[in-house]
Amino acid sequence: MNRLKKEQVKKYNAERQGLSLAQIQALNEKQAREERLHQLTRHIHVTWFPEEYDFMCDDWVDSQKRKQGIRFPDGNGHSRHQGSNPMSASYITDVNLRRSAFGIAPLEQNGLYHGNDSWLIAQREAVLRLAAEGPDVLDKPYGIDRIK
Repeated sequence: MNRLKKEQVKKYNAERQGLSLAQIQALNEKQAREERLHQLTRHIHVTWFPEEYDFMCDDWVDSQKRKQGIRFPDGNGHSRHQGSNPMSASYITDVNLRRSAFGIAPLEQNGLYHGNDSWLIAQREAVLRLAAEGPDVLDKPYGIDRIK
């Protein structure tokens, strides 16, 4: 067993210490629902917004293009680096049109996006899909009421 697994087992046992069998079962079910929601959200996000993961496939030249550029202040005393975007102009146009249809800001000059709007849209869709499976799929705190 590697170190990560040992820590996960410690955390699992600590969360359940002093609980009854019914409480442990309820906690296990709740965590399974949360994990299912997270996995579905991730799947929808990757499917609907693949451009936010394009940088992961950059070769050395593309990553250097994204890094080069001008530094812009972000208002918190730090500066953000705006490099160039290695994506083709037609791809950028298509992506920005699709993103605007969702009501999301276009990608930045370097082809990256530093917001969570797309994740919230994917999470909302995941909640709707899971809620359609039945009322027992989601707890009230993780239901549609919480995600706006």
